[in-house]
Amino acid sequence: MKTFPPMRRGAFGTVLLSTMIATAIPALCADTVASTQPEFGTVTGRLVDMMSKVPITAATITIGRIVAVVAVSDKGGFIIRNVPVGTRELRVDTIGWKRYTTTVTVTANQATDIGIIGLNSTISGQ
Repeated sequence: MKTFPPMRRGAFGTVLLSTMIATAIPALCADTVASTQPEFGTVTGRLVDMMSKVPITAATITIGRIVAVVAVSDKGGFIIRNVPVGTRELRVDTIGWKRYTTTVTVTANQATDIGIIGLNSTISGQ
């Protein structure tokens, strides 16, 4: 077995240790960064009057802690972006209609379409 002088042994150990650290740290950091990045999705839907099926053109939609005051399209459609993934409570409030609440599961990097939401009027006593 070959014996290296003390100075060479120290230099070899330093190079070996530096190589191991340079290889291991980026891999550990990449795993940490990937796992701590929040993931988001999009929720879409359409609001209409339950009886007449006429689109509702303005509402406050709450998903979890996100509150979006939306002027929905002329067909009642809405899009809420950057919603954290997971199961969330969705609530719709608008003047003249009863509050609507449901649960929606948001998937990362995808649009979750909750379809047509029919709201009951508070005026006609439905």
